[in-house]
Amino acid sequence: MRFTKSLQGLRLNCWLAGILPAVVAALILLWLGETVSAYHRAEIGDGLRRSLQAHIQPDQPAQLKALVASDPIWRGSQILAVLAGGVVEIRESFGEIFLEVDHPPPELILAVTQGRWWAIGPKRFAAAVPMLDAEGQFRSLLYAEATFADSPLRSWFALIASVVLVMGAAMAWYLGRRIYRPVTALTDQASAALTGRMMPLAMRSPETQDLASAVTQLAESYVGQRSSEVPLGDRRSTVQTVVSEAAVSQVSAAESAAEKEKPADPRPPGPPTP
Repeated sequence: MRFTKSLQGLRLNCWLAGILPAVVAALILLWLGETVSAYHRAEIGDGLRRSLQAHIQPDQPAQLKALVASDPIWRGSQILAVLAGGVVEIRESFGEIFLEVDHPPPELILAVTQGRWWAIGPKRFAAAVPMLDAEGQFRSLLYAEATFADSPLRSWFALIASVVLVMGAAMAWYLGRRIYRPVTALTDQASAALTGRMMPLAMRSPETQDLASAVTQLAESYVGQRSSEVPLGDRRSTVQTVVSEAAVSQVSAAESAAEKEKPADPRPPGPPTP
C-alpha cells in the first residue's frame, strides 16, 4: 500500500498525540518520586545525626552498645580518634562497621568540627558527631552506620508512571485504529473512484462517519458520471466517421464546382448522326 506524506504525517501525529503526553506525565511523576525520596533521605539522615548526638556520654564505652540497641536501623558504632594529617584510629567498636580507616571519607574528617550525615550506599547511611572533653576540646568522633527503607511513595510514583505510559500507548493505538486507518481507507476509495471504479469502504469508525459518507457520495457521483460518458473506443469511431463524411462532402463539392466552370464547345452542332 502506498502512503502519501500527509498520511504518514497523520500516522505520526496519532502516535505522538498518545505517547508524548504520557511520556511527559511519566517524567514528571518520576521526578516527583525522586524529590520525595530525597526529602525522605534527608529527614532520616538528620534524624540519625540527632540521635547520634543524643548518645554522646563521655567515659562510658557502653554507649556504643546502647546506641545500636536503641533502634534496629543501626548496624554498628565506633569511637574514632582523628590524628594529625587526617589519620583515623579505632578506639572502640560495636556491631558491623564497614569503615575503611586507611581511606576515610572526607565527610568523616569534616565531622570533627560539626556533626553530619552522608549516604554510603543505596540504603545505607553514616553519621558522625564530635565528642568533646570537659573543657570543650575535641577528643574523638562517635561514628555509626545505619540502614533505612526508602520512601514507599517513590514506588507508588513509579507504578503510576508505568500505568500512564501504558495508557499513552493504548491511546496511540486507539487513534491509529479509529482515525488513521479509516482515513487511509477513504483515500483508497477516492483513488479508485478517480479510475472509474467503485470499491467498498474497508474501515469505518464513528469518528470519521461524516467524512466517510461525504467521500462515498462523491465517489459514487464521479463513477456515475464517467459511466454515462461515451467510451473512448466509441468516441474514436464516431470521430473517424464524421471526418470521413466531411471529406466525401468536400470532394463532391469540388467536383460540382469543376463541372460548372468547364468552358462550352465553340463548334456548331452537327447533323444528327443517323
